[in-house]
This record gives sequence, C-alpha cells and structure tokens, in this order.
Amino acid sequence: GSRPQDINFNWNSSYLNYSSPLGLTSFINEQKKTERMDREINMPNVTLAPEQNTVINILKKQLNSLNQLDSEETTSPPKVVIVQGRAGSGKSTVIQAMTYHIHEKLGPDGFRLVAPTGAAAININGATIHSALHINIDRQEKMLKNEALLAFQNSMENCHFLIIDEMSMMGCSLLKKIDSRCREAKPEHSSEPFGGMYTYFLGDIKQLPPVFDRAVYGNNYKGSIYDQGQLLWLNIDKCVILECCHRQGDAAFRDILDRLSVGKSSLNDWKELMKRNRTALCTAETQSFGESLRLFSTNSEVQDYNTRKISQLNSPVAIIPAKHNCSEAREADADSAQGLESKLYLAPGCRIMLRTNLWVSQGLVNGSLGTIKDIIYRPGTSPPVDPPIVLMIQFDKYKGPTINGLVPIQMTTKTWTRNGKSLSRSQFPVSLAWAITIHKSQGLTLDKAVINIGEREYSLGITYVALSRVRQLRDLMFEPGFSFSRLNSIQDSTLLPLRISEESRFKNMKEQ
Repeated sequence: GSRPQDINFNWNSSYLNYSSPLGLTSFINEQKKTERMDREINMPNVTLAPEQNTVINILKKQLNSLNQLDSEETTSPPKVVIVQGRAGSGKSTVIQAMTYHIHEKLGPDGFRLVAPTGAAAININGATIHSALHINIDRQEKMLKNEALLAFQNSMENCHFLIIDEMSMMGCSLLKKIDSRCREAKPEHSSEPFGGMYTYFLGDIKQLPPVFDRAVYGNNYKGSIYDQGQLLWLNIDKCVILECCHRQGDAAFRDILDRLSVGKSSLNDWKELMKRNRTALCTAETQSFGESLRLFSTNSEVQDYNTRKISQLNSPVAIIPAKHNCSEAREADADSAQGLESKLYLAPGCRIMLRTNLWVSQGLVNGSLGTIKDIIYRPGTSPPVDPPIVLMIQFDKYKGPTINGLVPIQMTTKTWTRNGKSLSRSQFPVSLAWAITIHKSQGLTLDKAVINIGEREYSLGITYVALSRVRQLRDLMFEPGFSFSRLNSIQDSTLLPLRISEESRFKNMKEQ
C-alpha cells in the first residue's frame, strides 16, 4: 500500500470504464427488487436408501397427523428428530425429499428451511436461522414486540415444520433462542418446545463445535443460558443415523475420517494420508493445487500467507481504512465487527471472501469466494485517504445478475454494543482469501484444498473438518506433513469423551 507502484498508480483510471459509476452502489438492491421467489421444488431423482426412507416415513406420519388422517393410530409421531449424517451420507437428498413432501401437502409456507450460516443456507436453498426467525446476532435474547411480533406470527401461521441443517454449528444459547422465537410464533402452543412445530436437526456432530457458544454435548452449564438450551436438546428422543455412503469415490477415505474423528487413526491411515504430503507428490500434481484454497488452523498463519500472496501479485495495492464512530470501535477485532476489518489491503487480482450475507438466495453470502477485478475511485480521490466507491468482484459460484460478469460491492456498516456503548464500523465486507481458517471453511465443499492442520488440535474436530471439505483424498494436499502422534493427539481433547457419549445416545434412540 505504500510502495512507489501503489502511491503513483492512477486510481481514477477505471472510473470512466463504467457508464454510470455512481449508480453501481445500488446495483444489488435494485436487482433484488425484480427477483422472483417462486422456485420449483422437485422430488430428488434417486432411490432413497433405507435410513433416508425412515426420515420420510416419520415426516409422512407427521403430515397425516396434521390432517388427522391417522387418528386411529395409538402413537403420535415424534415432534423433534435428529438426523445425524457425515459428509456424503445423502443428507441434502433427504432435505430435498422432505421439502418436496411438505410443499406438496402444505405449500411453500408450510416449512422453514434454515442453517446457521449463509454458506450452509445456500447449500440447501434455505435461509439463515437469524434472518428467518428474526434472531439478533447479539448475545442477549430479545423478545419481539407489537407490530413486529404480529407480523412474525402472521408469516409463521401456516408453518408446521422447521428444518435446521448443520446442527454442529448451533450451540446451546442459539438453540434456546430458536425455541423462544418458535414459541412466540405459535402463542397457542407456547408451552411446547419449538412452539409445537415438527422440528428437524440435521448435520454431523463430529464437526467443530460453535465458536461463540457452547456445544450441545458439553458439561457444567448449570444455571446458565446454555443450561436451558442443553435441556431442550437432551429431551429430544428420536434420532435417525444416515449410515450409507452415497458420494461416489473414496470409501477408504471415509473410514479414515471416521477413525480420525475419535483419535483412533491407525499407522496405515497416517501413511495413506502422507501420500498426499506435498513432498510425496510429483511436480505436475503439486502445480494442479497452485490456485487452490489454503486452510490453516490459526488466524496469524492465514494473515501471513495472504500478505505474501498480495505482495507477489505485481498489482498496485490500495489501503482502505474503515470508518468508526469512536476509538473503541477502531480497536475492535473483525469478529466483534461482524467480519469487517479495521484496515484492508486490496488489489486487482486478489482472492477475497465475502464476510456478510448480501443476497442469500443468489449465493452472495458470508463465505462466498471471488476475485477482485477492479477498484473504482471517484475522480480526484485516492487511497489511503479516501475509500473507493465500489469493488468490482467476480464471484466463483454466483448465478445472479452481473455487470459483464462482475458484481459491485459497496461499503457496509455494522453496529454492536460493548458495555452499554453503541459502536459502529463502516468497511467493505471482504477479507483476503487465498487462505482462510479451517473454522471459516466449515460448511464449504471444495474441489481441491491445501491443508496445514497445525501443531495440535486447537479445537475438537478441526482436523476432521479440514479433511472432509473435499470429496476424496486425491483432492487434498498437505503442506506441511504431520506426525502420526499429531493425529492421535485428537484423543487428548476434554470434549471428546462427551461427544462420543452423545454419539452413543444417538445410537440408543435410533429410529428403526
């Protein structure tokens, strides 16, 4: 940002390449107005496996009991069901079949399909938990009032099913907030868990526990907000486990992952994994990972790698400081500011990750990856004093409207409170992303990845999540390699026995 080529660059040169550059800031909002939401829901074009059918059979009983068609049945179907399934176990197929059956009987308002993050929501064509249920990002639970409450109750009036994916990302406090909001939605059933709605939790309990919350299988929560969420969880007594593997390819890789998840890798497992160590691969193969996403376990490694990559670009680098309302906001880290950095270093050609949900249904979400193609400054302005008008970004997996393949991204403002004081930061909602942390990769499926699992298991599930981002072992490269003892250090996690006993509980309440 302060090299001669950065300072002497004419940052106004691209302004004239666009017919109405100042209008670019409203591009996404204008396009949203014309979006049609009446998407078709089709039955998946596959034969369901027995466990997948088990879920659908429970669902059909629930649909029938809504219509009182099986009043002669002695047992009513379960209200809340856990569906545990690892990567490739056919979870998305089940979700698609579920939504098809509900939609057919109850129409589009009959269900809410949600996930904890934007990236996970796109995978299932759903919404985020926070947007669908009007839950604040703030830690405190807030009740809806007056018009907001009435509008929410009206919108949920015909909703009988709540389907939540990526359950491992959801902790006890979020679970409690979901429950409270569902009871508000259904005042006549406010004494029942989740407002009496049929509720499904799908996902893989082996993945990383939530960052700013507590895992549902943790302990010592007595007397805290986490305690209430955990009680709800422990009262669920129905579980379906998707054992079958539907993803073509690598059965051996899945078995390696299963053993690794509980710290029971064999020496052979480790040897198989080390065949994917950079030093064991031929030059052509290592080169095929040239532009692949890098996953590290710590923020500092991510930062070092991204800084190195941007300085190798040979493009002019713009420094973009954020705007703050006070010094405390200036000193806050990006996580406090909901993903906004206090200072960005950006250049045409740099890889970025979007850090906020701009348009979930079209795939512009927190976690979307792309490349900056242009940084547009008004005539007479330049970095680091002035911010650009917009960043022009080419997103990897975006299917919505563009300007010549590019999406203009404008500054956004996030506010949060600390010690009763309101803090705000305005910044472009992106971060450099040649590399990201393994935590941020959760919920993404990658074609290829280069992984550094770190010296120890910083958080239970970090190695499992890193390796399971790809579909098969050959889509991975390790740099650097790691020792056999690093794999088995997973056993040392204090949370592991608690999670294993939760998995046993799942097996005990398995629906036959």
